[in-house]
Amino acid sequence: MDKSYKQYNYEIKPYNFIVFGGDGDLAMKKIYPALFQRELDEGFDKKHELIPIFRKSQNKEEFINSLELAIRTNCSVKFTENEIKKFLKNIYPIFIANEKDYDVLKEKLNESKNRQSIFYFSTPSDAFGEIAKNLKQHGLINEQSKVVLEKPLGYSLESSNEINKKVTLAFQENQIYRIDHYLGKETVQNLMVLRFANNLFESNWDAQHIDNIQITVAESIGVEKRASYYDNSGALLDMVQNHLLQLLCLVAMEPPLELDANDVRIEKLKVLKALRPFTKKSIIQDSVKGQYTRGNVLGKEVSSYLEDIGKYNSKTETFVALKTYIDNWRWKDVPFYLRTGKRMPKRFSEIVINFKEVRPHSSETFQI
Repeated sequence: MDKSYKQYNYEIKPYNFIVFGGDGDLAMKKIYPALFQRELDEGFDKKHELIPIFRKSQNKEEFINSLELAIRTNCSVKFTENEIKKFLKNIYPIFIANEKDYDVLKEKLNESKNRQSIFYFSTPSDAFGEIAKNLKQHGLINEQSKVVLEKPLGYSLESSNEINKKVTLAFQENQIYRIDHYLGKETVQNLMVLRFANNLFESNWDAQHIDNIQITVAESIGVEKRASYYDNSGALLDMVQNHLLQLLCLVAMEPPLELDANDVRIEKLKVLKALRPFTKKSIIQDSVKGQYTRGNVLGKEVSSYLEDIGKYNSKTETFVALKTYIDNWRWKDVPFYLRTGKRMPKRFSEIVINFKEVRPHSSETFQI
């Protein structure tokens, strides 16, 4: 979608961008503001339509009003009234409650058969397989189609394999993009440049010079509209096993042969394989879980997690802290501290590299 594709000799065709879970928290806070900002940057130079798909019954006007509010709230750049009106004019929401409603989507896509279809699954991952199956059964997938899957994929290795199996029955592997939107942050993308383009850091980036590394992602908000999803995941699944582990991999991995997706993935995988497994003993010693209660955040009284979800027997964690190790030569016995939580005193994300103190060598006399 970005004009920079031209440097790779890759031709972008006119497309439809279809967002399942189109009225969800992720879509409203992240996807639409990002797409709008790209349009402001003139990142779209081909004909396109944005087609949000949602299951909650509402008319187009209600949805567009909600979308406009989300963009005004979450877009970080200045824009004019004409610019936002132009963006909203190009949106065609569709209500899908059952399999038959996919015919409505098919009719819409048939209006522009020459366009590529990009399906974005902004839903809980247990819905990915069913959506993919319905798209295939209704003839909405062809060799040009792409699908974007938001992590996490499932809640275990077995559930992740099952989801991938169902999706690959509808899409070829080269049509599937599994993403972690957190990696799109500019500071995250700059991590590799900081490490590998600066010899001052890279030459001291090991257990001999570093005492510990701390990765913290704190949020001041609660679960808000994500109660049903969050209570089935918690901080470990929602943040640690994707966002925080991705940051850990970027900090700890070896220099890739090339800065392309495949070589970076290989080096990340080496880090994950070297992570020291938790034992019953180390779980007790090296992990903390908690749940936010009533309190005061940024001068405002806030409710507890149990009140927010309306479920008073929930044990789901909204805060987690871990101490872990990477058992390879570079990071031998260097502790990595991972922390994340909701309703924290302030919102911030940081990676702290604590270097060891420089101790002067004792003076000695040498005779030659």
